[in-house]
Amino acid sequence: MDFLVLLIRDGKAFGPHFFLQVKSTSTKADVGDLSIAARFSADEVQRIAQWKAPAYLAAVDGSNARREQVYIRGIDSDRLTGIATVPRSQNLNDKAVRKALYDEVVQYFASRTHSFTSTLS
Repeated sequence: MDFLVLLIRDGKAFGPHFFLQVKSTSTKADVGDLSIAARFSADEVQRIAQWKAPAYLAAVDGSNARREQVYIRGIDSDRLTGIATVPRSQNLNDKAVRKALYDEVVQYFASRTHSFTSTLS
């Protein structure tokens, strides 16, 4: 995992957190592509499933250095297969996506089920 991200409330970290794996590409994607390549093996997915926190895969589209875009995909705790792509619909520049990410991490820790299913996929 590349990052452990702590959530902030009122300017302070308050407990809920998530793991983030980042993949990047400088290959220009076609305008109509609905996803961006981000390989994450089945072994990596299964290793993360053992951790008791939400995990996400971020794909950075670096094909335009002036306008890098970051897309995110949740990794469900019951997932057994690898991941090949991240949908472009989950752009972290979008405030609604950031709020959904925040809300589902907070909800995970409030539930204490240790089973994570993301809406960001």
